[in-house]
Amino acid sequence: MKKLFSKKTSLLAFLAALALVLLACGSEEDQESAEMDQWEGPVRVATVGTGHPYSLVEEDGTWTGTEAEIWEEIEERTGWDVQVQRVGSSATFGQLDTDRSDVAANNYGLTEERAEKYIYTVPAYADANTIGVKSDNEDIQSLEDLSGKTVGVQAGQAADIPLTEMAEEMDFEVVRYDSTTDAFLQLEIDSVDAVGAPRSLLNEYIETRDADFRILEENLTAAPVVYFLPDTPEHAQLRDELNVVIEDMVEDGTMGEITEKWLFSDMTKNLEDIDLDEYDFD
Repeated sequence: MKKLFSKKTSLLAFLAALALVLLACGSEEDQESAEMDQWEGPVRVATVGTGHPYSLVEEDGTWTGTEAEIWEEIEERTGWDVQVQRVGSSATFGQLDTDRSDVAANNYGLTEERAEKYIYTVPAYADANTIGVKSDNEDIQSLEDLSGKTVGVQAGQAADIPLTEMAEEMDFEVVRYDSTTDAFLQLEIDSVDAVGAPRSLLNEYIETRDADFRILEENLTAAPVVYFLPDTPEHAQLRDELNVVIEDMVEDGTMGEITEKWLFSDMTKNLEDIDLDEYDFD
């Protein structure tokens, strides 16, 4: 009887030891897997970099604007080596296509076309396209008042699309310019009755140029601003890690402070007015 008990005890001890070994091995494998899953190496950020308020990259590499401060904060919180790449306005997404950049960053709104080709982060904030008029213009108080008027806009800019559709229904003329600044200047000299543009750019122009403009409360469109990445498993991991940081920055108010500084408004508040289910393109 003692021998049988001894054998059982030895067997139980062996099995317990084996379980501990397997558990230890499993923990090591889990740890190694977690370490492998973490993004390693630099984060190459492609941006237009030609001007404020979003992104200006000087010849000496100095980076300022909303994107610069957001990514400086991301770098500080993660320890990543963030490397900014100034590229042409039509080349940022090409950088992702050719694996020369990891992220496209320039106040990019989430659209179905972009979502079909790239993966993207949670929204950092939301920008809105709206209408600006001269402050003494009493004729235009709402979008309905655009009927019979002339509205300037940068050709191809996000506001151009809804304005084109509205012009046919409401009988107003859309005048297109090479840049948003050109449209603003034409409004200042009364060549157009109104301009369509991102609220952030209108805010910035009014504050920095002391322009005598008034912005309508109604928006043409509003879209979440996100970061786009190549659609690869590695970049999906980077996207997931970015999401954690971005959500923390929105929740603790850091993102709102940055947009308040550069865009003259806490643009994170606009997220409350957006139904993100509308942007579920899957």
